[in-house]
Formats: sequence, C-alpha cells, structure tokens
Amino acid sequence: GMRGNIWQMKTAAQENICQPNAHPAQFPEALARDHILSWSNPGDVVLDPFAGSGSVGVTCRRMGLDFIGLELSENYCAMARARISGCMEERPLPRSVVNQGELFA
Repeated sequence: GMRGNIWQMKTAAQENICQPNAHPAQFPEALARDHILSWSNPGDVVLDPFAGSGSVGVTCRRMGLDFIGLELSENYCAMARARISGCMEERPLPRSVVNQGELFA
C-alpha cells in the first residue's frame, strides 16, 4: 500500500542490540530490505555505491540476490566483508518473506 513520509522501524543499533556498531551511520537492514523489495525483481543485481558496513550486502545475501558494493574506506570494506561472510552459511529467505553476492572494493 501507499506509505506516508515517516517510516517507523528500528535503527541499526536497535536491530543488533548485543553487537557494537563500528560504523557511525550504519544503515538499518529493515530499511535496506524494504527498498530492495520495492525496487528490485528476482534475479536483479543490486548496486550499493556507498557500501559502508555492508548492510545492503547482508540483506541481499539473505534475500538471495546478487549485489555489487562500492566503498572507499578499507576499514569499512573489511567490516562489510566480515558481516557478509558471517551470513554466507545462512539459507536465503524466499522473496515473499524478504527476497547473494560479493562485495567489491
């Protein structure tokens, strides 16, 4: 349905309450998931030109989508790779629930 201008969802810190956030502006996975579902189709490749800590890459991996992530900071690239490889063993969720890839620096 149609949404208003204010979306209520948890911040990245609230999503991962037991884990420290090393990135100062970590993108909430719920927001990434919402946009990916809204703007992509099965089989698409998602481009994240500001990959940061890898939230979009993690979300794509969990949704079974390929992605390309671009990031200038080597520290954030390392962080994103670690987060994405941490979910590599997870089975992708069907698109109807939430709907794979590598991070390229």
